[in-house]
Amino acid sequence: MPEKCINDILLDVREMSNEKLFNLREIDALMSPYLFHWLAFKPLKKYYLLNHYGSLIDSLVTYLNMNNQSSFLEIGCGTGSASLYLASQNDRLHSTGIDLNSTRIDIANKRKNWHDIKNCSFIIENLLDFKTENKFDLIYSLAAFELIKPQEAALEKLNSLAGVEGTVILDMANPYYFNNSRNQLKQDDVQKIEGFFQSNGYDIFKEFHSITTGLIPLKYLKQNPSINTTIRIVAKKKLNLN
Repeated sequence: MPEKCINDILLDVREMSNEKLFNLREIDALMSPYLFHWLAFKPLKKYYLLNHYGSLIDSLVTYLNMNNQSSFLEIGCGTGSASLYLASQNDRLHSTGIDLNSTRIDIANKRKNWHDIKNCSFIIENLLDFKTENKFDLIYSLAAFELIKPQEAALEKLNSLAGVEGTVILDMANPYYFNNSRNQLKQDDVQKIEGFFQSNGYDIFKEFHSITTGLIPLKYLKQNPSINTTIRIVAKKKLNLN
């Protein structure tokens, strides 16, 4: 499988659309304001796509490589960008994406075939109903976890799916951002999420991201909540030596 860069994945639907690989239902979904694909068709907007969402997804490779992780689960995978990109970077990794929306899963499978990525699978499923005997080294959600209710049940499910040294990374709309107008996640919710993971034996840290941190990856920018649109919570299970 030829190695992919993040541009290959995030900008692929433009070329696939030109080759008429999507039906009308799928085109409608791709152009939804709730997905980022429409940005790929705008000469300037695509740089926002690459420098914000692209940098978030690309950074996951570091987490996988640092710990030699081999299984990845994307919650609310949409059309599968993170799952596809991580699978393309490591043939030993198996990547799984789940989403409730069947049209988005259809698009994800077409993208998987387009890139000839074998070590990736997509499932139409709700996180709370997801049943598997597998445990995952890295579990990820981009702008999806905050929509899953009840939050307590969703957190319990993540904990049950995480491997012995598993890591959970949640990228969500930042409630500390000074111009935040979305209400899916509150500041109290952030504290509850952190408290849940800490009480279940995880180490926690937070980062804050925007297009600025994608372009200028300075540490102090990632620590400043008021100027960034995305909050990242990283929860890593502590190694139990007993």
